[in-house]
Amino acid sequence: MALIAVYYRCKGLSPNTAFGDSPSYFCYSGIYFNLKNYMDKKVIAKIKKGLLARKRQIEEDLKSFTKSDAHEKDEHHAKFPNYGDKSDENVQEIDEYTTNLATEKILESTLRDIDNTLGRISKGTYGICKYCKKEIGEKRLLARPVANTCVDCKIKLQKMA
Repeated sequence: MALIAVYYRCKGLSPNTAFGDSPSYFCYSGIYFNLKNYMDKKVIAKIKKGLLARKRQIEEDLKSFTKSDAHEKDEHHAKFPNYGDKSDENVQEIDEYTTNLATEKILESTLRDIDNTLGRISKGTYGICKYCKKEIGEKRLLARPVANTCVDCKIKLQKMA
């Protein structure tokens, strides 16, 4: 499943100028890519289906302990639990609230990653490393569907941090 990248820089040429009317090519960051050998459509469909299911589950989970922000799309606020007025209950309320806040932030971040990934799938740029523009391995994408970097670039980034 090797990515056949046609390193034909987009120097003012449209895809039609370079390749005719073939919809099997797309330009990403100045490089034309051939989609014929890029990634199996069944694999992408499987990943997309899994992402959509995970998105629905996260949205349901968020609804169970947060309320949606009327002013910000895709923002939620953890509800403060109310068990009563006793000091023991107040401690439990604060403990649960802080746990819910952390969980809310993690789920919102995951939801943003999923939305970004679904956007890349719809644009046709899914599976391309955002740094080196090479193909991200299928095994990596199946293990971590929201990955936007190849393994080599991820290792380099971790070494720099």
